[in-house]
Amino acid sequence: GWLVDITNVHQTLPDNENRQIEMSIVRHKYIPMLACNLFRIFDLIKHEQETFRLIIFLSDSRKQQLYKLFSKETLNSVLLLTEHAAERCLDRQQQSQTGDITVNLFL
Repeated sequence: GWLVDITNVHQTLPDNENRQIEMSIVRHKYIPMLACNLFRIFDLIKHEQETFRLIIFLSDSRKQQLYKLFSKETLNSVLLLTEHAAERCLDRQQQSQTGDITVNLFL
């Protein structure tokens, strides 16, 4: 798994608890940061499908529930980038349909 801690099962209880706390801090810091960077990259290179795949992965409530690691501000940023991707998809689809109509008029 992604950022899954594989520790020695023979560790003492306090060491294991400290390790779990450390991993939680790492997850809360780096998973949202990495996801936001990926969203920005996908936005810049106009890879809307990758944006949608990532949002589905993050929002899957049956598995890791990674969306719970995000602050409210970070979620707002992610939603804004997802909105841009959706608008581009709709614009592209409308342009495609308009192009089809134009071609049919000339045939």
